[in-house]
Amino acid sequence: MGLRRCTISIIGVLLLANLATISISSIEPIDDFRFSSHNSGIDIKPTAVSFNYPNSIDQDKYQMFSSNHPIANFNRPADLFVIDGMLGAQIRLTITLENFGANSSGVFPTQILVEHDEYTKFEILNTTLTAPSINPGSTTTVQYTWTPTYAGNHSLVVTALHPTDANSGNDILSRHLTVGRVYDNCDDFSSWSVGAGWSSNPDAAISKGVACHFGNGAMSNYGNSVSSSLSTPVWDFSDRHPNPTRGVGMSFFATGSAQLGDVISFQARKTDGSWQEIGQISGSIDPTVADGTSSWSTFTNTIGAHTLPLAPLQVEHLHSSSQFRYAFTSNSAGTDIGYWLDELIWYYDQRAGLHEYDWVIGVNNSSSAQRGQWSDQLVTIHNNGNVSDRYTPSLNAVPAEWEYSLLHENGGNIDPSIGIQVMPGESHNLRIKLKPGANSTVGANPYQLQVVSINEPSIIEVKNLQITVDPSFIPS
Repeated sequence: MGLRRCTISIIGVLLLANLATISISSIEPIDDFRFSSHNSGIDIKPTAVSFNYPNSIDQDKYQMFSSNHPIANFNRPADLFVIDGMLGAQIRLTITLENFGANSSGVFPTQILVEHDEYTKFEILNTTLTAPSINPGSTTTVQYTWTPTYAGNHSLVVTALHPTDANSGNDILSRHLTVGRVYDNCDDFSSWSVGAGWSSNPDAAISKGVACHFGNGAMSNYGNSVSSSLSTPVWDFSDRHPNPTRGVGMSFFATGSAQLGDVISFQARKTDGSWQEIGQISGSIDPTVADGTSSWSTFTNTIGAHTLPLAPLQVEHLHSSSQFRYAFTSNSAGTDIGYWLDELIWYYDQRAGLHEYDWVIGVNNSSSAQRGQWSDQLVTIHNNGNVSDRYTPSLNAVPAEWEYSLLHENGGNIDPSIGIQVMPGESHNLRIKLKPGANSTVGANPYQLQVVSINEPSIIEVKNLQITVDPSFIPS
């Protein structure tokens, strides 16, 4: 089974990967044997990055809507893709480095960094490779195999870290990197809900020799006045980011034909259980599937600054009981061969897991004050986790008659609706001012400082502190 010839009908132009254009400075002539970073005659530039699946099973399953290119027996434009890799599946990054200088480079380090786009700072990959020596005017490649742990929109940054590079202005190559969440080839309906007229059919297919088909195959037509749905399994997509700023959605290829008024409506189930239409397939894509060839089509939407082959999904479609369906309806005015759908894909931005968060509270000085006087204590809030976060501080177990305030180290007020942002591995000093009441007990008085994550309110750190209430009169 399979295709003897396969072409794609494309609506619009996809500009998913926007490779940065990096200028090349002129190389100064070398007039001696002592080289500094400014006259070393070495100029390394990362020029390209590509992806493929090292596991042949993954390659066969995911490649048609991935950025790996070219693909044997499938005439897909290089820029028509949705993802670069899949959650939990190994991908191999191949990075091309070129030496625009006049001298051989010697070995040097190259950093690969992948950051989650929905956080100010969240590195999901940070590794350094050793690149081999590159002769003047030549290129080399380095490879790294990685298993993505978060689906969604990420940024890839490749940095050549040659210690004596003469031109630091072209050391960085950056591009978008997208990781898919679910990919289906219509080859296993055991967990799907399959309505009458729907099947896994071999008459037109892309990867696995079968596609999701409504109709009676390429040699026959569906009936008049039909209504039937193909529904996905129920998926737990509740780990989605609560406020995504990038495009998330679903996509697929389609072929076949239907008469006027006959459509497939693809829909998502909302949190209240109702179904909402995402889009429709109608008209004729390829009415001659029976000849053994097939032309496949997909759709494009402008999401933000990008034109993507993606039907956008909303947050209300991504929950603990997410489900999608393809509902075919026909009128009584005529019939056709129906549609084939293949390479079904969904992706969204997964939020950072709770294990990525870790707040640590440190005490910098002791605190004391007389009744009616203000104490001043400095504590350090350290973000020991992997993701940038904002926290809101509060005090517990402070007597009702006491006054207190929580301030930045410089004395500025803290806006509780915004909180305080701290990058991974960094700290923020917090000033606690307490004013004991007139009836306060002299001596040590315990209280608690509580820090709550704004990203994940279940992340709470509590520190037991104390203030010493000094006597108002000390006998001589």
